[in-house]
Amino acid sequence: MIEPFMRSLLTFIFIPLLLAGCASQQDLQAVKWEVDTLKTRLVKAENKIKEKDRLVEQGLGQQAELQARLNELQEQMFALQGGLEEIRNSSGKGVAGAASERRLSAVEKELEDIRKRVDLELKEALEFAKTSPEPEESALFENLYV
Repeated sequence: MIEPFMRSLLTFIFIPLLLAGCASQQDLQAVKWEVDTLKTRLVKAENKIKEKDRLVEQGLGQQAELQARLNELQEQMFALQGGLEEIRNSSGKGVAGAASERRLSAVEKELEDIRKRVDLELKEALEFAKTSPEPEESALFENLYV
């Protein structure tokens, strides 16, 4: 004979199982479909993140190249301005003065050409910055060297 305690324990265990029942094949298919849908969405989201990361890296690389080119052009411009000042200070009269004036004109023209190139590259950089997607916040602090 089963003790009253065991009987109540068995009743307590089996009644919830009988009431809950088993999942039907249709329920299992619905859950499987939802899981598959979530997996698909996850893969798409991961791919979008990878693409954004690629674009950020590409943008940062182009930004670094533009900055290096801008620095190079500014150095050339400063060197030419120094040469221009030197010519102005040393220019005299006569044959040497005429040669200095020609040299001065050539340097001024070269300096103006460099200014135009700097302006053009700055405009291109600005347009690139306007049309590029914004980087993730974490990417803003990468590749900083202080």
